[in-house]
Amino acid sequence: MEYTQEELDRHVSAAYDSVTIIDDLEAKDTLTSEETDSLDRNKRHLEIMLTKDWFDAHLTDAQRTELTTKSQ
Repeated sequence: MEYTQEELDRHVSAAYDSVTIIDDLEAKDTLTSEETDSLDRNKRHLEIMLTKDWFDAHLTDAQRTELTTKSQ
């Protein structure tokens, strides 16, 4: 499947939305079960996206490193 530049940019933006959620939740001392689920879902989202060749090819080295780190 081919994506336009705009679609690729939206996918990267969505990945960084996940990074923001991960950062916010990891900054808390304790998490509710809903927050834990959200943290897990957002990390999984990054893991899945990083396995997609078309997504990975669109990332800079710095973005790839940051998203990989956040997915763990």
